[in-house]
Amino acid sequence: MRITVQMATLAVLSFAAFAADRNVGTWKLDLAKSKNMGEMTGRVMKISKVGENKFHYEFETTTKDGKTTRNTDERVCDGKGHHSVADKSIMYTCAEGHTVFKRDDKPYLEYIGTYSADGKTFTNVTKTWTKDGQAMPDQIRVYDRQ
Repeated sequence: MRITVQMATLAVLSFAAFAADRNVGTWKLDLAKSKNMGEMTGRVMKISKVGENKFHYEFETTTKDGKTTRNTDERVCDGKGHHSVADKSIMYTCAEGHTVFKRDDKPYLEYIGTYSADGKTFTNVTKTWTKDGQAMPDQIRVYDRQ
């Protein structure tokens, strides 16, 4: 019985560690599978773990006019509210597969992510709201692990 409990505990802890870190890596937007992308024609997202529940994001985004922008961000994904490193007026709450950004206590951006069973595809539903609180059409961003 003792071995069974230890093995079950190890399996649960191993799965939890995998789930928390499965977003780490380089992800490339698959534009053909994505929807409602607006001006975006390409994106590479690099995610690295930099501490306990803390992740560093690097985004390289290309738009229809051929311009490429690069942004970085850091997020603590512990289910609690935090100020954005990029903009202190923004509060966010990040947990596995779900992040909500608020400005003036009103949500304006939400990410809901799911992973394929093999971990090679990440689908991110992006919800946005105008300053007046009007919902915009959802973007569906499909990324492939590089």
